Amino acid sequence: MKQGKPIFYDEVDVGDEIGPLTKRPTLKQVKAFCRAYGVEEPSRFTDQETARKEGVPHMIIPGIMSMAYLSQLVTDWAPNITLKKLDVIFRAPIKHEETIQCMGLVTDKEVRDGDNRVDCDLYIENPAGQRAVTGKALVVIPSR
Repeated sequence: MKQGKPIFYDEVDVGDEIGPLTKRPTLKQVKAFCRAYGVEEPSRFTDQETARKEGVPHMIIPGIMSMAYLSQLVTDWAPNITLKKLDVIFRAPIKHEETIQCMGLVTDKEVRDGDNRVDCDLYIENPAGQRAVTGKALVVIPSR
């Protein structure tokens, strides 16, 4: 998914799809993210033996990294929005080198307190078709 052009509130409809944004997180990317986020090594995110010791059969990406992907999904869709809220539920771990799809759907829109609010359901789907991460975002989209 490439970064989109600015969109405006009157152009958004309930049912509009967001994405997909395809990701394939590598060990190098996960290590860089962990360093930036302050995760100490070794961890289940960057070391296979540590992952096994913690009961995880393979290295996984940090949950906060999957949240960053969902943030990117929304801001690529509409770079002029303000992301007000992002809540997620982690349902399954995401492995390194796994091609995942980040997608979303506009579920509601309303003007409240002077803000053009748009609610979105978001998710990350793994190669097996499972929704490994699900969530909801509240964004504010400007008027023309």
